[in-house]
Amino acid sequence: MNISYNWLKTYIAFDYDIYELDNILTMLGFELDSYQVLDDRYSNFTIGKIKQVVRDPSADALSICQVDIEGYTMQIVCGAPNVAVNQKVVVATEGAVIPSNRLKIVNRNIRGHLSEGMICSQAELEFGSDSSGIWVLPDDAPVGVPFVEYMDIDDIILEISLTPNKADCASHLGVAREIAAYMREKIQPPAFLLNETQERCSDHIDVSIEDEKLCQRYIARVIRNVKNGESPLWLKNALLKTGIRPINIVVDVTNYVLMEYGHPLHAFDLNKIAGNTITVKTGFDGCKFTTLDGKERTLDGDMLMICDADKPIAIAGVMGGENAEITDDTTDVVLEAAYFAPSSVRRTAKKLGLATDASYRFERGTDINALSTSIDRAAQLIAELAQGHVLSEPVERYPNIYEPLIIELPFEKVMQVIGADVDTDDIMHILYLLDFTIVDETKSSITVEVPSRRRHDVGSYIDLIEEIARLINYDNIEPDFTSAIDFNKTELPATLTPLPVRNRIRTYCANSGFCEILTHNMTDPYSASLFTDKAITINNPLGGEMSNMRPSMITQMLKTIAFNIRQGSVNLKLFETGKVFLPYTSIANSFIDNIDEREHFVLAVTGSIASRQWAVPERKFDFFDMKGYIEDIFNFFNIRNYKIKPLDEDDNVFDKNSAKIVIDKRSIGKIGGISKNILKKYDIENQVFIADIDITELSDIEIPPPLYQPVTPYPVIMRDLSFIIDDRSSASDIIKNIKGKASSLLQSIDVFDVYQGKNIEKGKKNIGFSLTFGSSRRTLTDVEIEGEIAAIVNSIEKNFDAQLRKF
Repeated sequence: MNISYNWLKTYIAFDYDIYELDNILTMLGFELDSYQVLDDRYSNFTIGKIKQVVRDPSADALSICQVDIEGYTMQIVCGAPNVAVNQKVVVATEGAVIPSNRLKIVNRNIRGHLSEGMICSQAELEFGSDSSGIWVLPDDAPVGVPFVEYMDIDDIILEISLTPNKADCASHLGVAREIAAYMREKIQPPAFLLNETQERCSDHIDVSIEDEKLCQRYIARVIRNVKNGESPLWLKNALLKTGIRPINIVVDVTNYVLMEYGHPLHAFDLNKIAGNTITVKTGFDGCKFTTLDGKERTLDGDMLMICDADKPIAIAGVMGGENAEITDDTTDVVLEAAYFAPSSVRRTAKKLGLATDASYRFERGTDINALSTSIDRAAQLIAELAQGHVLSEPVERYPNIYEPLIIELPFEKVMQVIGADVDTDDIMHILYLLDFTIVDETKSSITVEVPSRRRHDVGSYIDLIEEIARLINYDNIEPDFTSAIDFNKTELPATLTPLPVRNRIRTYCANSGFCEILTHNMTDPYSASLFTDKAITINNPLGGEMSNMRPSMITQMLKTIAFNIRQGSVNLKLFETGKVFLPYTSIANSFIDNIDEREHFVLAVTGSIASRQWAVPERKFDFFDMKGYIEDIFNFFNIRNYKIKPLDEDDNVFDKNSAKIVIDKRSIGKIGGISKNILKKYDIENQVFIADIDITELSDIEIPPPLYQPVTPYPVIMRDLSFIIDDRSSASDIIKNIKGKASSLLQSIDVFDVYQGKNIEKGKKNIGFSLTFGSSRRTLTDVEIEGEIAAIVNSIEKNFDAQLRKF
């Protein structure tokens, strides 16, 4: 919703700058999404007069124009078909930026002619939709005056978002009322005098409501002998600044009153209403109806329609129809002001996919008691601007008069909820400024009548307290952090203190593309039985699914993976840190007797390693991907002395393609694929790889601080060695042997190939190692490296009965 800064100041005098106003509106419950200083937007735009027009002989569509901007004549090459001598126009001079396309104006050569600016159209200036030619101003437009000054747009436009409960603020008066209350003042609404003829509205129009739940009030006014046409400049400016396109006087007035009061109005051409009758009803299922935007729409039986004696002429609360629209030829107007049920308008707008300024307000709830003021204001403006005659005694149907809500507000409740002492006089004054009428007052409470515009969001005393807190300003409410418990004297037990490594792991995983999950500490008996036969049970569980404290987080991770796969998300990288609970008869770090509460970290991958794309073949996650992630984490923490070894015994959760993680002879976790039997139990068909690490155990291991190692300026030497060895030998044992035989020049060892099959003897396998040698002090020679390679090969062939494979 666009709000004009200057328009607000016509109702309440303030001098806040845009930053102060932003803070005030935020405190009052609004969101200032953005703002636009029109003076900046239209800098370097000036009113000019065309003195000479010469057609370009080389291009019939171009004209070379001499344009006077008071004391200086510019040459401008123009392609508009309607350019002519003596026209008053808007000229963009050097440095201007065209609003519609962000084109910056500079002096340029066009077909051999110097062009020092640009003559603008309405569409280019975003002051209308006409792009057929230049914008020709009235003859009295002053030459040389800045466009901002001429159009009176030295203004700031605020783009404000309203929460659903602030429907009463969907207008300039609504926002101004809030600012005024913040300033402890009252707004000055527009004063107007409506002159009516002796002729009555009922002589020309009749109204009936068939569905009184969907239309609770309807008022119709008749204005005759209207001279419709183009609106005056001030009215067009007011609409354009708020993002509404001017059309003609009658339509522009209804939109102006919409932005002023917040209540939508609609105007019909009286001479197009069959039978001079308006009926509000439903029951047009399957009918076709063409709205004002020229689109044919299919109605259903629940949509509330405004009808004449023969046909529908408007969709109630959403948009009018072409068959009764106002044109420049309209002479007699019927103005409509109505209250439509918010749910009905919301449902209709959603079904039709048609969101309008009117539906935006009707959906949130308008003020049922503001209809008379809004329609009278519009009638007065139409009479003033289009010289129309306003008929007396508007036709009104109000079957069930609105009964205002009465609420008692105990002062004690205000103090309890806000948490601060608020003067009772201030409470009453705030509510008075917000138009709550005080109907009774005692020493301990007041009773107020809720204004009709607030019927949708104020329903009890707690809503009144919210209004008081807003106007006091939350920044002025001093927080009270005192407590009956002195936490300074009670230290958190060491066993409950978060481990420092936990958050470092979480941050690293999140930055590495993993998504964090958070699951319950409780699980079902089957999941618990996979890890212990003495699970810790809960005496008063919420149900069987949460009757055991979890001894592992793996099953919770599997449940999360299964849920995501059912939702269509099959490629997953997840992690979780949390507590597991294991039974112990005696343990030193136990917070609760006989329970070992430990921190664990679980990492899981499943599906494809990357999304499908034409240039890269699809590849599924495998054991080595998970192994690589764990190695990356250990390298990040500068943990070098870890080993990944085969499992010593069968595991009922992990499959054979699994291993354990060992540091300093302490097993701190497992890594590998989950067995098919377990996956089947959790309805997972895809292979899942998981790493489960005990970070309580990891925290007890001394982690050396990282040391800076300068990058060597000398080149490295790489050698590849492939050995045929017994398939029972492990790569880790060979790597250990290589490190033992090599000197400090060996920087790294990587396994680049493992192969069994054709051309390899049964019971044997081929393992390829890539060795990197380097020095930070000198350039190595092939001779010294060859000596190291020879010693390594001899040792491996001797100790592993291996054979160096030569190519």
